[in-house]
Amino acid sequence: MSCLDYCAIVTTWRRFLIGKGKMVQLLLAESLIPEKGGEIIDNIANNIIEELIDLGLLVLTKLDYGWAEFKDWNKIIVPEPFRILCLVEVDEVEFFAKAANLPVRAIIEHDRKHIPLPPDFGTLQIRSLFLITNNGSDSQGLSRAYMATICKLQYLLVLHFRGIIKRLSEEVGDLVHLRYLCCDWSYLDELPQTLGNLQNLQTLDIILSRQLKELPLQVLNYQQLRHLMISKTTYRNGVRVPSGIGTFKYLRTLDGVYAGGGILSELSSLTQLQQLGITSVSEDHSTELFPAITKMENLISLSLEAEKYLRDSFLPDLESFSPPPSIQDLRLYGRLFEMPVWLTSMENLTMLYLGYSDLLENQARTLQFLPKLKLLYICNAYKVRCIGKEFCEASGFPKLEFLEISEDLLVEWTDIVNGAFPSLRRLVFSNCWNLRFLPEGLQNIFTLEELGLFGVHEDLGRRLLGEENYKIKHISKVHIP
Repeated sequence: MSCLDYCAIVTTWRRFLIGKGKMVQLLLAESLIPEKGGEIIDNIANNIIEELIDLGLLVLTKLDYGWAEFKDWNKIIVPEPFRILCLVEVDEVEFFAKAANLPVRAIIEHDRKHIPLPPDFGTLQIRSLFLITNNGSDSQGLSRAYMATICKLQYLLVLHFRGIIKRLSEEVGDLVHLRYLCCDWSYLDELPQTLGNLQNLQTLDIILSRQLKELPLQVLNYQQLRHLMISKTTYRNGVRVPSGIGTFKYLRTLDGVYAGGGILSELSSLTQLQQLGITSVSEDHSTELFPAITKMENLISLSLEAEKYLRDSFLPDLESFSPPPSIQDLRLYGRLFEMPVWLTSMENLTMLYLGYSDLLENQARTLQFLPKLKLLYICNAYKVRCIGKEFCEASGFPKLEFLEISEDLLVEWTDIVNGAFPSLRRLVFSNCWNLRFLPEGLQNIFTLEELGLFGVHEDLGRRLLGEENYKIKHISKVHIP
């Protein structure tokens, strides 16, 4: 099977599209990427995807306005002519006849009425299984009998749940060949200790768990682990990782972990990390955290979240921090003492998120000089009622394509000077409940393709449909409440 064939299969269900970073993990789990001496295999996979995009065999589609897709906002699809060449549609009987002795990749969607698996399902050589359940928050998720059948699939390399799972079966530890496990939109409070049996696991991704507070000690058996992600848990203090994580020599991604419990002393051993996300960070952590990050020469993505992620929670003083110049994606959640001077010297930075930074307006002006910045999201980062033309001078933000502002105090943006935002394509205002005025000069940004207004003052929509329509009539896609 080729990488293109696999992409065509897993993106068949168009409501379940996968980002480029996630596709890299799946291709690695299926051993579809050839190794090259001296090269990081994750980078090889990423280059293959880029080549397929350049050839037009894969297309990246942008689906979401919000920060939820900011990190991996490009979703992969296979264009229709090539998808038809990769896939053949058959009925169930013919499928089971032809697939009896062949590797199978399956996507199964359920609504509230769980349809039993076909009787012969357990006999198939299923390598990748994606289970999508469209059920409400009151659902108990997949039944034990259903899960038991899944956990008997001994050829399984990839298992991806999307939907309510309130309990992960102990039998999942029987899937000893599993390399990729993702629980997306789960309601998990804990993970079974039997997960320690999955010694071939490369990716463990727990998304939107409920009260998950710690990973079991048995995860230290994952010496092949490359990506460990615990994201968007409702337990705000983050998830504790057991001591010993510093021995994971293949680890590339460590995201959503709690800053306490001794984890910071082990980060200095993880110099190979490419993506790091730490929660509940405070000033007490800076003496260990900052030197460890500085040693990560391959780091591309960094996320630091203050303790409890509240408006009155401060991140450590970042002025003494010297982040690796390789960083392309930087996310800072929590109050800043001031805008760090080094931020404007990050020449490779392409994505920046500032949340609850509590900065003054004049401190934002320096952002426009970041030479490669493509995506900027400002969420209650500035204590301002008005944004002026100083925010972006002529030729400011030279590469910025996507700008989202979510500021509940903001009332107006007065002016945009001619020549500002020369590359801007998407502009979004979300949860700006007091916003009444868009800037004069918006009509001069001819690169702008989409404008989204989600949660703004009702006067703004009325004005843009009336006397100020000239500001937006050149924009092909406008979303007004």
